[in-house]
Order: sequence, then structure tokens, then C-alpha cells
Amino acid sequence: MSHDETAVYAACQDAQAAGREISDGAARTIASWYAEGMGAGQAFASTGAINDPTLLWRELGAGYEHESVPFRLALDCLGTYLLAAGKRGPVDGWSEVWAR
Repeated sequence: MSHDETAVYAACQDAQAAGREISDGAARTIASWYAEGMGAGQAFASTGAINDPTLLWRELGAGYEHESVPFRLALDCLGTYLLAAGKRGPVDGWSEVWAR
């Protein structure tokens, strides 16, 4: 696993154990792995904007069933993050947040 993958997996496990959502940085990092083209996934990864949480997760998690357990966990955590965050515009400072 890369450093980012290890950081995201740890962040997901910690969030689940604490009963909370993952951080903005973990969400952005996960989205950056799956965002393609100029769609909603790329907009979220670049700006933090969420137009429709469910459609965004469907776009980013399209290959869910083909992923390994750590990546499924990351996508699951991203899905609940998106639902909790809801519809929103761009987030100030979004370009500075990453999983650590």
C-alpha cells in the first residue's frame, strides 16, 4: 500500500471505531483515486462541492464490487461522509486537505 492508502485505511478504521465520519482530507484523497474527466467526482476532489451526494457516490464507487477490502472500506466511508455532508458548494481551503 502507498502512504496515502495506508493513511486513508487508518483514518477509516479510526472513524468507524469512534462512530464518526472520516475527515475532509480522507474524503478528498479517496475521491482523487476515483475521479475521472470533468464530472462530479473531479469537482468534489478539486473543490469539495457536492451537488447530489448519492449520484456522486455512484460515480466514484462505480467499480466497488471489484475492489479489495481496504478500498471497499474507503468507498463505504466516503459514501457515509457524502450523505452526512449533503449538498454544498465549494469549500474554502479544500485544496490544502489530504489524508495524513
